Amino acid sequence: MSNGGRRLVAAAGAVLAAAVMLVACGGPDESDVAREFLAAWQRGDGTAAGRLTTGETRAVAAELAAETKDVGGEDLRLRLGDVRKTGAHHATASFRATMRLTELGVQWSYQGRLPLRQNDSGWRVVWSPSVVHPALTNGHRLAFTRAFPPRAPIVDRAGRRLVFATDVVTVGVVPAALKDRAHTLAVLGAKTGIDVAKTTKQIDAAPKQQFLPLITLRQEDYQPVRAAIHDLPGVRFRSDNLELAKNRTYAHQLLGTVGGISAEQLKALGPPYTVADQVGRGGLQAAYERRLAGIPQGKVIVVDERGVTTKTLATFAGRDGSAVETTLDDKVQDAAEKALDTVSKPAALVAVQASTGKILAVANRPVSDSFDRALTGRYPPGSTFKILTTTALLDHTKLRTTTQVPCPKTINAGGRRFRNFEGEAAGSPPFRKDFAISCNTAFIRLAGSLPPRALGAASTSYGFGSDYRIGLSTYSGQVPTPRDATEQAAESIGQGRVLASPLTMALAAAAVRSGSWHPPSLVTQPAQPAGPKPVRLNPGDDATLRSLMRSVVTSGTGHGVDLPGQPVYGKTGTAEFGSGNPPATHAWFVGYRGDVAFSVLVEGGGVGAKVAVPVARTFLTAL
Repeated sequence: MSNGGRRLVAAAGAVLAAAVMLVACGGPDESDVAREFLAAWQRGDGTAAGRLTTGETRAVAAELAAETKDVGGEDLRLRLGDVRKTGAHHATASFRATMRLTELGVQWSYQGRLPLRQNDSGWRVVWSPSVVHPALTNGHRLAFTRAFPPRAPIVDRAGRRLVFATDVVTVGVVPAALKDRAHTLAVLGAKTGIDVAKTTKQIDAAPKQQFLPLITLRQEDYQPVRAAIHDLPGVRFRSDNLELAKNRTYAHQLLGTVGGISAEQLKALGPPYTVADQVGRGGLQAAYERRLAGIPQGKVIVVDERGVTTKTLATFAGRDGSAVETTLDDKVQDAAEKALDTVSKPAALVAVQASTGKILAVANRPVSDSFDRALTGRYPPGSTFKILTTTALLDHTKLRTTTQVPCPKTINAGGRRFRNFEGEAAGSPPFRKDFAISCNTAFIRLAGSLPPRALGAASTSYGFGSDYRIGLSTYSGQVPTPRDATEQAAESIGQGRVLASPLTMALAAAAVRSGSWHPPSLVTQPAQPAGPKPVRLNPGDDATLRSLMRSVVTSGTGHGVDLPGQPVYGKTGTAEFGSGNPPATHAWFVGYRGDVAFSVLVEGGGVGAKVAVPVARTFLTAL
């Protein structure tokens, strides 16, 4: 071979070697591109992912982002599987996609495929909607449907429903459509009672194009305000059927309501709740939201351009809610509501089964706020506390019901002058009469001989300071150890630092009836954690107290409730509060009839005998 021929062969060999080296040292292979594409998609970098496809970068980025958005997904995870060559310039990669469906709180996984092709630019993912999911074709997209099961009921002790399917209208706004937000909210506040300041914060935090529910109204409450709010710009309405009490006043604070979810509730509840859900608002409905609501069922579907479902990709079964069973008695609750309909001031009435402590009724007024004053209110109990003071006197002194105890207009204790309400005096009657007419000065005289901790010990036997554990917030009262003679005098008549809720005092009356203090109970299913144990009153105290409480009704301040038939036992109270001169007073009456013990409070109502006793009379008559 000539030198020229040898040079030609050498040159050809050099080109071949260069070509082999080019292949060996070339760009990413099909596996590298598939892996890089999935990594960019997973971290939400649609632009980077789009550049690795044969499609238009912006369009690819938009479709990749829409996948998780359309199904309410988050935490997308993509794992590359096998990558196989299907020709010199073609390959297919499998992958597994997993994401969390936030509106259900579950994981959804599926198998996908990436077709790859090698061109002058190297390996690329061949773009089509099927890259997102194998079931997708042009014009189709993923979607998600979700629905909670019908809400479970709350029932009374006999299994009777306390809530019923009720037609309502949910009033809300689309923030972006509000033209004059301040005016619109002012009108809504005046007509529906929404908290304008709180609602303003909700709107600021809400998605601008989505319906934000503000308040749910029964049809009978919606119709009178419809004309004033219906045409407000940005205000929208949604008809629903919700589980609500028989009327808007019935056990309102205790049962709660069902309405649009607040931002605070959405944060606290988390998945599977969304801004569009209806949830329990206050009371038992909120406390047992997850039990009552159950778990929603959902589907991942494929829809066409018209939104019509063409295929179901995954179904997630929900779970029905479970009823909340209570100790309430529908008939007793009705009687309590009827009794409070007679008062215009804030008021509460609690009824319990004396032999067990089971709560039979809880009623509050007004219903325009969520404050359950019956269970959580903190009030000086006034002369109703003399039940406990008498218990301490019976246990620590030689007091008898026949003991003569003077009842002057005023008395000095530790340098402070105390008086009887309205300045009455009664000479030196037997203690039975002092109790019946609720003589402050007689009790203060007797309390001066008590050990400092005697009132506290007596209150403990009546459950003061206990952890009730009824499934809702409660207040069980306080009786601090007196710091001096003046404070001991004040505490003996239910003033000073003594505080109690209406529930606390209903249980005190119940203890007299049964001879033992029983902790309250309200929710029987689901089962509640163990609370405090019953406390037996000292032998003989209960019989004496029953006799004294009967005298209040037959010949004392509670005579207005001396009804025919089964006897009524009670104790009135007029409790001073505030710094007025003279101070304002809460009106109290506590007592029992048969196995039903009760407590009536009218805030700032005045005199217990004149205000609270008639409420109790209406209650007992209705029973």
